[in-house]
Amino acid sequence: MTIRAGDEDTRGQTDSVKSLTIVPTAQQMRWLVTAVGPTLKPFVALPANVPAIIGDTARRVTSNASTDYDKALALQKYLRAGDFTYSTTAPVAHGYAGNGIGGIADFLKRKEGCCGDFWATGGARAGGRG
Repeated sequence: MTIRAGDEDTRGQTDSVKSLTIVPTAQQMRWLVTAVGPTLKPFVALPANVPAIIGDTARRVTSNASTDYDKALALQKYLRAGDFTYSTTAPVAHGYAGNGIGGIADFLKRKEGCCGDFWATGGARAGGRG
C-alpha cells in the first residue's frame, strides 16, 4: 500500500488508483470450490496437539452443511447464537488461561469467555450473550 519512486524526485507527480469492490452473493459463495494441493495440505489440517473438543465441535456443528460457505455460516451461527456467555472478567480470574489453542478449548468447554475469546473464535458480538 506504499508508492515509492526509487531514486527519482516525486515532487509534482500525481498518481491514481482504481479499485473494484466485489460483493459475491451467497449462491456464488456456495459455488466456490477450494482445491488444496499436497503442498498446502499441511497448512489446512489440524495439528495433532489440538484439543479434541475443537475438531469435534467443528465437525458436529457443520455436519449438515454441504459447502465450505455453509460450514462457515454454521460455525458462525453456533458461536453467535449458541449458549455462550460474554463476560467482562478476564478468563484468568476463572482459573484458566484464555490464550492459545488451549484457551479456545476452554472457551468451548465452558461456553463463556471475555472479548478476546470471542474474537479468537470469530464468535459472538461483544456486549451480550453469544
